[in-house]
Amino acid sequence: MIGPNHDHARPRTGGGPVEVLPFGASDLCLVRAVVRRHADAVGLGGDRPDCLVLAVHEIAACAVGAGSRPALLRCVPRAGRVVCEIHVAGDNPTGCRRRAFPRLTDKHETPGRGLWLARALCDEVEVAECPEGVVVRMTMHLPGGASQAADRLP
Repeated sequence: MIGPNHDHARPRTGGGPVEVLPFGASDLCLVRAVVRRHADAVGLGGDRPDCLVLAVHEIAACAVGAGSRPALLRCVPRAGRVVCEIHVAGDNPTGCRRRAFPRLTDKHETPGRGLWLARALCDEVEVAECPEGVVVRMTMHLPGGASQAADRLP
């Protein structure tokens, strides 16, 4: 899983320092504040900071449901965009995948709409599963900015 110790593997294009925040269910207010700070720092305008905060909050709330382990927020402000990742540890790090974010197939089959909402609000949303867990990456670009494919999840 991509983590705070792997930042050196990808060249940064500016925009500020990477921030990593472990969080639990009682820390969602702090998660929202951190995301808002990074959205403002890169200059997202209009309602785009609010959209990013809402999207990240929904994924974070899903990640730290009742009885779950803490998750990790990683904010990467870059020139022209901000990237927020939620890292969720898997139940079995030896290879059993946990479906932390179910696919949206039928409105009666899924408990929430966090992933659907994130996809509706953000410019890009990626979900990557690996034996160590799940990473959801949400990206918002400055208006008029081109989409960057260089930072795709593996």
